Amino acid sequence: MLKPTVVSHRNSRAEGVQQPTLSNREREILQLIAKGCSNQEIATQLYLSLGTIKSYVRMLLNKLSVDDRVQAAALAVREGLI
Repeated sequence: MLKPTVVSHRNSRAEGVQQPTLSNREREILQLIAKGCSNQEIATQLYLSLGTIKSYVRMLLNKLSVDDRVQAAALAVREGLI
């Protein structure tokens, strides 16, 4: 007998779900996240404040329905967002 699989809503992407619309700046930040850059490194490269980058990262995680930067990077690569 198969055990039911418990799947977190935030970690699953149903087929047919539309990809989130990301701005050019969000894509740029997501690409730097995927490269392994810290918030401070991203802020320095883009000449933005650390607070602004933290805000962008929170918005990206929310838009992508993921819990952390690693999941965001994996999703971005898998879905061709970057």
